[in-house]
Amino acid sequence: MNEIQLRKLMISQKLSIIDESITDGEKASNMLRVLYIIIPPKSISDRTTMRNIVKYYAELAKNKGEQPDAIFKVLIDFALEASGPFSRVPAAVFISILKKELSYPGAIKSAE
Repeated sequence: MNEIQLRKLMISQKLSIIDESITDGEKASNMLRVLYIIIPPKSISDRTTMRNIVKYYAELAKNKGEQPDAIFKVLIDFALEASGPFSRVPAAVFISILKKELSYPGAIKSAE
């Protein structure tokens, strides 16, 4: 999947993450659905991990007094990169990219 295909899918399913008329919670929910589209979870653990990622970065933005929009765009870019044609385990590649590029701490429940 590429950015253009994803954008069309997001529009058709009304999955906005940058719309000022929706709440941060709705943006986070939409972001999670977008991640599930890009990297379909293969287990409950994958779903939980993706949910924790979205929650962590949404809370981090909120703690900084920012909207989550900018970080969600970055997460989408990294997810698309991780789900490339040569990726055997996209979810693991995605986590690896987050740890390397954004210093994602991994198994935590909230931003501190």
